Amino acid sequence: MYASDGTVMVISTPADRPRLPSHVSGNDWSGATAAEKAAAADGVVAYAGRYEVQGDRVLHHVDVSFFPNWVGTTNVRVFQWNGNTLTLSTPPDAAGGFRRILWEKVT
Repeated sequence: MYASDGTVMVISTPADRPRLPSHVSGNDWSGATAAEKAAAADGVVAYAGRYEVQGDRVLHHVDVSFFPNWVGTTNVRVFQWNGNTLTLSTPPDAAGGFRRILWEKVT
């Protein structure tokens, strides 16, 4: 989510993320084992902060993050609009690989 005040918030979870067992109820994670908690958290990306646009890049200045090493860093994403579709890509890594996500605006 990009807000007009310059705030960005990202939450992404795997489609096949396992639910916690039935003995774990409500908001109380204390009944879950360490392995169950780890499985539920695996693949989750969640962070928030401020953003700024520089040319074809959007910079996410991370204030809070599920991955603690991102706090205080800047995540760079290359963006492209095509109609109602926003494509965000990471810059290529050392091996030339990158990640891409597409968002479609529903009207």
